[in-house]
Amino acid sequence: MKLNCKMRSYIGKDYVKNGYLIPLEPESWDKISKKARWSVNKAENLNLNLVESKTPSKLPHRLFPKTIKKGQKCFFAINNRGDVISGVIIKFSNLNILYQYAASTEDGKKSQANSWLIWKIICKFSNTKYKFLDLGTSYRMELDHFKQQFGVNTYPIILNPPRILPSIGLAPYNNFQIQLTNNLKN
Repeated sequence: MKLNCKMRSYIGKDYVKNGYLIPLEPESWDKISKKARWSVNKAENLNLNLVESKTPSKLPHRLFPKTIKKGQKCFFAINNRGDVISGVIIKFSNLNILYQYAASTEDGKKSQANSWLIWKIICKFSNTKYKFLDLGTSYRMELDHFKQQFGVNTYPIILNPPRILPSIGLAPYNNFQIQLTNNLKN
């Protein structure tokens, strides 16, 4: 009996995107774009306050999780009226910090609070054991453009990784091959 093992050719919709790493060093200010510096300065001129918390409850937003896991930390931008206008959740992973969630109110968007929070995180963790703030990637072009403003190093990410099912059969028993392939799909 002849063993017939073959792989089906892969047909998929995956593609490579860039992930973005910001070096956690004071010199990062010189590497970010003029627009990002303008955004940070605009928020700075509004005298926002930075609050660090272990709970995300200060920013009730549909995209913001209600609780956080161990190893995560929240940073909030608070305006001069005491309102939370933006928040970021980061996670510590080996020598990198992962930028996991961000949300802003309309006031936060107008005041560029998210850019300001990213810059504050860079400042807080520069010259520590952490080397990069990993902003990840996005399906949205405008969000990718926002991340690129911070003088990033890029790395490739494959979105929608391939899912290849093996096709194993015993020739000449083609019916067995079809049954085995169908069972693998379930």
